[in-house]
Amino acid sequence: MKIFNKNYFIIFIFVLFMVLKACDYAENQAFIPIDIPQIEENNFLPVQHNEENAILPEHQPEERRLIETVGGISILYEADIENPTSADMYPAWNLIRSRLDRRGYLDAVIVRVGPREILVDIPGFIGDAETIAAEIGATAMLTFVDDEGNVFLTGEYVANALGLIDPNIGAGVSIDFSNEGARIFEQATRDNLNRQIFIFMDDTLIAEPFIYAVITDGSGIISGGNITMESALELATQIQQGSLPFGLTVVSMEYVPAS
Repeated sequence: MKIFNKNYFIIFIFVLFMVLKACDYAENQAFIPIDIPQIEENNFLPVQHNEENAILPEHQPEERRLIETVGGISILYEADIENPTSADMYPAWNLIRSRLDRRGYLDAVIVRVGPREILVDIPGFIGDAETIAAEIGATAMLTFVDDEGNVFLTGEYVANALGLIDPNIGAGVSIDFSNEGARIFEQATRDNLNRQIFIFMDDTLIAEPFIYAVITDGSGIISGGNITMESALELATQIQQGSLPFGLTVVSMEYVPAS
């Protein structure tokens, strides 16, 4: 009668566990520490818009032809920040664009018309101007929620978000938290270890990663779950929108009559 070696059995169980965990990681988004051994900082290839490549559309007279033909509303916003760069203004521009698209205003034109100003033309709009101006220009609400529906973190504690591509993990999004945010997020990862959390922009779910490790240094990466370079950039931009350190003020609203 052969006796099964206990050590071999333990090794087999461990290997099986790691294989199953790897399969689970590949299928689901994961929130992992940024300093795991297989990742080196010099492997990161940023795909985020930055000051050099974040080019916002500038105002062109011909872009107003549609609104001048069919009529609509024109709204001018001003960012309450001094000397913003294109990198500062891009998330705000993209936030307005996504909100208009969700409301079906696909023909809306959004252009930067000054250092701090963004002009929004909505052709064919005939509703309440003050309401739409407030809705599309409101500060975005980014929330981190546990699987019991409790909000444990908001965008004010996010310092930065960066889309990246790495040879070891593929595409992903790195998130840096403020000092207080790092403390809160560390406790949240302890409380939700091997559980799923949910990240919302306003009322829209934008990510649902699993927590596979306690994150102690305030920096982590969302990867896995078939994240592509394009979707990583989109997610990073959404997180930036929810952590904007400035608001948008309505400077003027004008109904444009049809010609």
